[in-house]
Amino acid sequence: MEEAILITILTAMVGAFALIGIVFSYALPSPSQPDKASAAYYARLFLFFLWLGFVFLCLRALEMQALHVAGCNISFTLAAYMVYFTVVKRHGNQPRPSHMAWIIGHLVTVQLLSVLAFWLATPFWFSDTLLAISVFIPQVLALRAKYRSMDRRNPGDRVLCHLLWVNIVVCMISIPVYLLDAVTSGAQQMLLAMNVVVILMLNVMLGFAASVIHSLVVRLRKQIYQDPLTKCHNRHYLQDYASTFVDTMQVHREKVCVLVTDVDHFKSINDRYGHLTGDNALNHFTYQLQQELRDSDVLIRWGGEEFLVVLPGCTIEDAAKLAERLRQRVALQPLVIDTHSIALTASFGLADVARDCDLFAAIDRADSALYDAKSSGRDKVVVFDPNYRTDKTMSMAFQ
Repeated sequence: MEEAILITILTAMVGAFALIGIVFSYALPSPSQPDKASAAYYARLFLFFLWLGFVFLCLRALEMQALHVAGCNISFTLAAYMVYFTVVKRHGNQPRPSHMAWIIGHLVTVQLLSVLAFWLATPFWFSDTLLAISVFIPQVLALRAKYRSMDRRNPGDRVLCHLLWVNIVVCMISIPVYLLDAVTSGAQQMLLAMNVVVILMLNVMLGFAASVIHSLVVRLRKQIYQDPLTKCHNRHYLQDYASTFVDTMQVHREKVCVLVTDVDHFKSINDRYGHLTGDNALNHFTYQLQQELRDSDVLIRWGGEEFLVVLPGCTIEDAAKLAERLRQRVALQPLVIDTHSIALTASFGLADVARDCDLFAAIDRADSALYDAKSSGRDKVVVFDPNYRTDKTMSMAFQ
């Protein structure tokens, strides 16, 4: 009787842990993508099936062998597969039909072998060994799916991956201890099983929460540092990361240039065609710039129709050539809306950061060069460098 009461208490405690995890999952932010959002649903099913498996496991200590065989192995195996589905859905993926067929076949096989082992009155170690193998397979599949889809720069994904490894190690260590009957009493065995189940619950839920929360942080950071119209960086990004560009230049002894540009006569586009067309013009202009820029170049909307490009590892000569290519591309690619074709041109001011390693001072010089380009006729590139060619000479050289 005392053993039955103790097992009942342990079952209730595991159920409480599972319930806390389920409630906690509802408090986590939900991704906007439906497939990713469904990962929380499978995480909750993992907690439920793991608790259910523990209940069926306890029934063996209460001499309810038939019920134990009917639900123990299948429940724990389903719990392990819920981890696999959680990982797959967390990355917005869908299990392949062949994988689903294999999973269903595996579950059916587990149940048939469990019933057959009970019918043949095989020793308990056979059923427990079958359980260990059945649970091990989905955990390996989950870890493999995580490695294939994870962003290794994402700390949340790395935490979840490490905790999946911990779960595999915990199972590998605890199951042999259980099989060897290192403890004598059935209640003591259930206590050992409860500790393992709680560790598995905590690891999966903590890893899942870390992945979700870090994704939220990335999303919020993107909203803070991304211009909502053009989707390029904004001024906040530059203000927070200006030192990074300068430090990189000093460590690698690279030259850095800054390019300031804006659309010529942009106000007239807004006045003539409306602000919606003006927004389309800015998106079109941004797209044309991005087609010529390198992956290492940083495009920033500086304000209104003015944009800034940080060019790491770029000499003033190479930057001037790039600016001219950008100028020509913008002029040759008009904005087409319905039946209207709107010609766009842009002016460019360029400066070198290498002299004083002050990025914002270089931006001021580039802005001054942009003002010169505007005041001297627009649709040209001006370099802020007294030793460099004048805008007139350079303009002729590129034609």
